[in-house]
Amino acid sequence: GRNFVTVSRDGSSKLWDCSTSSCLETPIQLSATEAINTCAIQAMAADVDLGVRHRPLHEKAVGTDGKLLTVGTETGTVIGVGLESNQKVFELKNNSAVNSIRFVDEYSVVFGLQSGEIVLIDVRNSENIVKCWRTSSSPVLSLLSLNYKERNGFFAGRADGSTVYHYLDSDNETFQLSGPDFDAIYSLASDGSHVFTACRDKCIRKYELKIITDS
Repeated sequence: GRNFVTVSRDGSSKLWDCSTSSCLETPIQLSATEAINTCAIQAMAADVDLGVRHRPLHEKAVGTDGKLLTVGTETGTVIGVGLESNQKVFELKNNSAVNSIRFVDEYSVVFGLQSGEIVLIDVRNSENIVKCWRTSSSPVLSLLSLNYKERNGFFAGRADGSTVYHYLDSDNETFQLSGPDFDAIYSLASDGSHVFTACRDKCIRKYELKIITDS
C-alpha cells in the first residue's frame, strides 16, 4: 500500500505516506491523557454513513474512500471515524481498557477488554451490543478475525496464554490452541491456512487450521 495508519499513546491517529515517510493528516486527535491502544480499518458496505469531507484531500492520500477507522483507548472508549471524511461515525464507552479491536465483516466490530470481556457491535447501531462473551477474566491482548468453513468468527489471545476461537453464530462452540504455559499471547496472524501466535515465552507458534478444526 501507499499509505498506512498509526495510533499512539498521545491520543492521536495519523495517516502516513510510505514514499516520503510524511504525515498526511490526523484523522483522530484525543486528549493527551487518552492513550489509543489499538486500531482497525475496514471497507464498509455502501449503506454505512461515513460522513462528508469538508476540506481538500491530500494528493498522496489514496484508498481512503469508503473505509472506517476504529480505535480503542486505555480509558475504554471505542471510536469509529470515516478515514476520508475524518467525521465521527460512532463512539461507545466501556468500563475497561480496550486492548484489541478487529472487524469481522463489513458491519461488525469485535473488541477485547482488559477485564476479559469480548464485545461485538454493529457500527450502524453501536449503542446496542450484539453479543458479549464473558468466558474468562484474563485480559484480552490480541484478536484475529477469521472466516473458516463459511462461518465468521475470531481468535482471542489472552494474558493467561489461552487462544480460543469463537464462532459468531454460536455461544458455546469453540476450540482452543495449545502450547503456551500461562504466558501472554501478544499477537495473532494468519495466512489463510495457518494461525501464528506470538507469546511472551519468546516463541512464535504455527498451527494448521485444517488439523485444528478437523480434530
